[in-house]
Amino acid sequence: MVAATLVPHSAADSPERPRGSGPGGDASGMSSAAPAGPTVHGWPDAFRGTAAVRAGLLTPGQLRGPRYLRLFPDTYVRRERQPPSLGVRSHAAHLYSDRRGILAGYSAADRLGAPCHRKGAPAEITVGRVDLRSRTGLVVHRNRLRPDEYQVARGVPVTTALLDVDDPDPAVGEFDVIYATNCLHVSKDVDGTLERLRALLRPGGTLVLGEGSHYSATTPSPLSLVLALFDGWWDAPREPPGFLQPREWLTAMHRAGYAMCAAQTWGDDRREFGGVFTAYA
Repeated sequence: MVAATLVPHSAADSPERPRGSGPGGDASGMSSAAPAGPTVHGWPDAFRGTAAVRAGLLTPGQLRGPRYLRLFPDTYVRRERQPPSLGVRSHAAHLYSDRRGILAGYSAADRLGAPCHRKGAPAEITVGRVDLRSRTGLVVHRNRLRPDEYQVARGVPVTTALLDVDDPDPAVGEFDVIYATNCLHVSKDVDGTLERLRALLRPGGTLVLGEGSHYSATTPSPLSLVLALFDGWWDAPREPPGFLQPREWLTAMHRAGYAMCAAQTWGDDRREFGGVFTAYA
């Protein structure tokens, strides 16, 4: 499966909605919190300290001891030999927001099974009127999202959707912008993929691709030595596999029905290095 990042225009409603919310203050505009249950949300991976103590799961002394690590105010994880992963820190950030925040950016991609973050990347959440600020290890975005601008992934709301470019689900909705970096060259049918993505763009919507390139039609990029280790590199029935030349991208975009196809490319007198390609539906 290949993931592309989508900027929503009017995506179909998600069948699920995040449960946690505060009085008119969450990023999604919901207005009431889920009632407290007998268990502690997130336990034992990430949890609110006061809730765990109140539930009798541990004592205040144990919470302050060496077994637990405080990530955010009143938000803890078990202390492990390795630092907590982005997934754990993102879950903790969601709990820190009283489950009113919606995971964004790298946190959302990680939750959706498409991790692309750098080492040590902070957790990211989007909130509405919640009194929450960025701090070490956490980036807080302020934006009231419409219900069609997020979905629920493994019980936590996230701002992006996972899309298989070889078989995109039309139910995902329409978009103003679709952008992908070093992604579409592994699609099994580039022309077909470009056509399917155009169908997901609203009239006048923009496709933005960042793609590498073989040095020439007969000289592969050295990066191929690494990328060829992935199965998707060999899926496309063309020679050579992998990257397309810049002129091939522009030709394919025209064939797929896009308008105003353009490219900003990099290279020298002997080699092509790739570039950024734009086109309009």
